[in-house]
Amino acid sequence: MSELARRYQSLSVNSLVVVSLAMVVVPALMWLQSTGDITIYFEYETPPGQVYYVLSKLTGMYAIFLLWLQVILALYRRTPVGEKLPFWSIKIHRNLGVIAFSALILHAGLFVIAVSIRKAHFAYGLLLPNFSHGFYNVAVSLGVLAMYGLIIVVIAGYFRRRGVQKAKWFHRVSIITLILTLIHCLLIGTETRYYLMIAVYAFMIGTLTAALYSNYKYTFKTEKL
Repeated sequence: MSELARRYQSLSVNSLVVVSLAMVVVPALMWLQSTGDITIYFEYETPPGQVYYVLSKLTGMYAIFLLWLQVILALYRRTPVGEKLPFWSIKIHRNLGVIAFSALILHAGLFVIAVSIRKAHFAYGLLLPNFSHGFYNVAVSLGVLAMYGLIIVVIAGYFRRRGVQKAKWFHRVSIITLILTLIHCLLIGTETRYYLMIAVYAFMIGTLTAALYSNYKYTFKTEKL
């Protein structure tokens, strides 16, 4: 039985690595398919801010992937599966977090620039959650809340590194941030019209649910012992 369990854990880890590598390629492919011939954005005249908009889509798709990977690895760290992740370390965790945060900030920045150019004034209102003006604004606001949540996570990570133990509770806001980001992508992402991307989001949601359950189960079992 123990040998079977070890094989299952090894298979789970290998599957996670393979799927993660595949998902590095999927966002770029979906972006290219939804955007079309990207040369037209540089060779021909396009609507104001359109180049920044399509680039914000690409950075947003990678931001959700990196954030998902960061949260999944952190949740599995304290489980038996986490023991089979030799490449994981606190340094990698921090570096991956910085990259995910940078991608999300870049996504938001490019989107604000695109809208600002189109409207010919700084669209600062996009940085303020607004749930009272239609479906689109609600979807954007969820993304804004996710961005602020990730800022809290980064700050908490800094204080946790400085030895402030209570900061770890704020660091767990990353899970809420990931959920908000997934909802934001499903509601507003134009790539969701492709079945492959829907499958990717479904996989993210499924693995997040499994990781949360595994983490809770293992933590509960450890505390009882």
